[in-house]
Amino acid sequence: MLNPAVKKKQSPIDGCGLIAETPIRKGEVIWKLDEHDRIFTPAQGRALPPEVQLQPLQYGDRYILNDGMRFINHSCDPTVWCEGDDTMVARRDIAAGEELAFDYPTREVEPPYRFRWRCRCGARNCRKSISSRDCLDKKFQEIYKGHMPSWVLDYIRNRSGFSAPPLNPEIFIRHGLTACLLACAAVLQKAAKILISAAAGVCDVEEVARRTGEEWDQAPDFLLDEEPVLSGFREWEKPVLSFLEPQSAVGMIGCGSGRGMLAWSRFGYAVDGVDAAPRAIDAAKKNLARAGVPGRVYCADIFHFKFPAERYGAFIFSWPTYGLIPSSNRRIAVLRRLREQLKDGGCMMLTVEPCCGTPTRSEKIARRVGRLAGNPVPPRAWGPIFPAAWLQAFVHARGDRERSPGRRAYSRRFLS
Repeated sequence: MLNPAVKKKQSPIDGCGLIAETPIRKGEVIWKLDEHDRIFTPAQGRALPPEVQLQPLQYGDRYILNDGMRFINHSCDPTVWCEGDDTMVARRDIAAGEELAFDYPTREVEPPYRFRWRCRCGARNCRKSISSRDCLDKKFQEIYKGHMPSWVLDYIRNRSGFSAPPLNPEIFIRHGLTACLLACAAVLQKAAKILISAAAGVCDVEEVARRTGEEWDQAPDFLLDEEPVLSGFREWEKPVLSFLEPQSAVGMIGCGSGRGMLAWSRFGYAVDGVDAAPRAIDAAKKNLARAGVPGRVYCADIFHFKFPAERYGAFIFSWPTYGLIPSSNRRIAVLRRLREQLKDGGCMMLTVEPCCGTPTRSEKIARRVGRLAGNPVPPRAWGPIFPAAWLQAFVHARGDRERSPGRRAYSRRFLS
């Protein structure tokens, strides 16, 4: 559970970060492990998309993926530190608008963090680079005494008294070769990103639909298992309950393996779902049957699908389904068609991926190639076009753009 006073916004340190919207007192809980946090093993973590694999928090010999905490940045002068294994609290009073960050080596000691990483926190006491080995320093241990989890303390105890092996010329050669290969890999990685961006620029709507189905075909089995499907509502979905009349019919767009349908059915709503991925529909049918829920699911694309009931109390776009509808005109057409089946006073919930700052270089490349190829609305370069990547919103359907002046024009057109 993430403190509600903390929101994901653009970070002065790097990319997106967690910013305090209101003042936070010293010792106030910032995050506490609860049933909504996903815990998984290293083997399950390796099945996650590459851009997600470095975002979970270490939890002993396992990992935690929290929708908010995965964006917390590092600082050598942190505002947040650990309080036991399951909680992180404010290290000092935090002003509104200030970024929350913690010192990574106080919690992360797994192999990926044992290399030296360049630090850009900008603190006066910045160490310029960070590594999990920083926690072996006596001064570091004094600063964070009582605020490191059990697995970090075990790591420190196991490394105490460790002496470096005698110098060996072969080690220097091996290290030099490793550094050279890593530099070559970095160049190839950048080249791969450019090519992926260019491929995204020529990817049309039909190709995205096909890739979406492939993503479900390649999804790890644990994402379709009963436990995550039964996890219930996400935090941002719960407020919609206050807008719905009891026993209303709900239409779920992008129902996936049935998590949202099961969550709504627990509150007495009759739920129909649609998804374009056959594997997701098969999983949803099995999960609904296992739970004894009579919901109906259909394999179709939202551009042409008509829900079976005459009127619905709400239509819910699961993340990131709404963002996968390219161009404002298509989104408005879909919403208008759904509105015809919406009861008076009914509502729609649209979940979009917020954007932090200006478009990335990958997005700019995709747009330029898209214009040259006559494709005005390319998907994000690291979205469905990338075989192992998590499905994300389109460039032109991101949250900040929906809140731009175009949003007001869109609202007038939709409501007229």
